Amino acid sequence: MSRSSTKPREARPPASPLGNQCWIDVFDQTTFQGDMHRLAGPADIAVGKKGYDVASLIIGPAAAVIAIGNCGGGSVADGKMLFQFRPRQIVDDFKKIKGAKQIEWLRILELPT
Repeated sequence: MSRSSTKPREARPPASPLGNQCWIDVFDQTTFQGDMHRLAGPADIAVGKKGYDVASLIIGPAAAVIAIGNCGGGSVADGKMLFQFRPRQIVDDFKKIKGAKQIEWLRILELPT
């Protein structure tokens, strides 16, 4: 009988469906619980009443995210930047961010790796 050794491996998120590392993971509960969706960028993602319910999120290694709000029910072009997230940033409770209630869109930007 032989034993196989299992070495710990570094946890790495899988590549996005586009084959790059430009993505965000959004969770519908805080602390990365509940349903998770991996959203590939670059893209504009509706959040809140018109889109994904975001309670926590993880930003991929080749992505930056701009939170856009105050669109007055219009398109993303009608809004203004409220704040931004950097690559590899994790947010365990999105709703605790000042201004989170005004966010209507998350713009995922692809950064060079």
